[in-house]
Amino acid sequence: MRRYFLCFSVIAWILLYSLNVHAQQSVEVTIILDSDTLVIYVPESGTISLDGFGFQAQIDDDELYIIQLGDYPAFDFDLSGIPTPVCLRLRRNNTDTPLPIRCPRYATSTQELIDADVFWYDTVASISRSVIVTQNADSLIVCPAGNPVCSFEYTPPTPRPARATRQPTRQLQTAVPTQVTPPRNTTSSATNLSGWIRGGDNGGGTWSNSNSQIVGSVAAGTDGFYIADYNDSDFIYETSFVITGSSWGGTSAGIIFLSERDPLRGCYMARVSIAGEIQIVRYDNYRNPVRVHTLPQQIYMNTSYTMRVEAGGGEFRLYLDGNQIFHADAPRYGSGAVGLMVNGGEAVFTNISIE
Repeated sequence: MRRYFLCFSVIAWILLYSLNVHAQQSVEVTIILDSDTLVIYVPESGTISLDGFGFQAQIDDDELYIIQLGDYPAFDFDLSGIPTPVCLRLRRNNTDTPLPIRCPRYATSTQELIDADVFWYDTVASISRSVIVTQNADSLIVCPAGNPVCSFEYTPPTPRPARATRQPTRQLQTAVPTQVTPPRNTTSSATNLSGWIRGGDNGGGTWSNSNSQIVGSVAAGTDGFYIADYNDSDFIYETSFVITGSSWGGTSAGIIFLSERDPLRGCYMARVSIAGEIQIVRYDNYRNPVRVHTLPQQIYMNTSYTMRVEAGGGEFRLYLDGNQIFHADAPRYGSGAVGLMVNGGEAVFTNISIE
């Protein structure tokens, strides 16, 4: 009996040691900086925890700027389990510095900031600042002022079984994702658009339209659309919606814009998915969806979301709940229709407006 106990103890110790080594396996993290952007790049290495990851910078003699990734609204997702490769970008508002080549667009989240929160660069003096990379306030490495690239071996913390609530390190009163737009009046409680038709695979699903709401129900794995009789290149289009039913794990809902009358032949689509993503998709050719951009974001059933697109001058900006989530040129389509979309479930749309 004692022999079996000793064997069991040795095996258990080996397993625990192996798990601990695996949990503490390091990965190279690269910080890329210029006057307008700070990018955290993690190459493909499975799932990584950036929980507690942050920065410190000496702003002046009296102020030490301290912040963690979780303080930024754009990174308000589970940082303890991030798929890689990934780039998390801090960017000065109203700048268009392109992503580093190594950053995959489909796996990049961006937080827009005003000048006061660009802690790594002194705009007044036009000089960069040294930045201390931290893990729960412990210093990991100092990125010296003037160095555009700072790489180091990072040992992630052991992932937590569930996300914990914590107090923010810093209250970002000046944080932008980007403009927060107040609610606007519409011509009715449902929509000021008309001439709606169904579109998409298998007839586009089932849609009902009343004075108070539009309800779409679409089969799993199918993009169903409800397209309004409207065509323009300069507009502001907005709707609120709730995902009320799901027939698979990837149920999504959102909007389409700059669309052909048949969206499968060309449109932009912005949607949220209960799989935990915000997705921007473009249909270039018939039934050929291209994933333009993906942001990790926890999305819940029976929760209201408001999506807004501002298009004009050959570009568009997308907002979710007043926060800018994407900005791009739109050379593919000069003008087009707007509409609603559901995939694999049911969603209720209200306050649909165009101006």
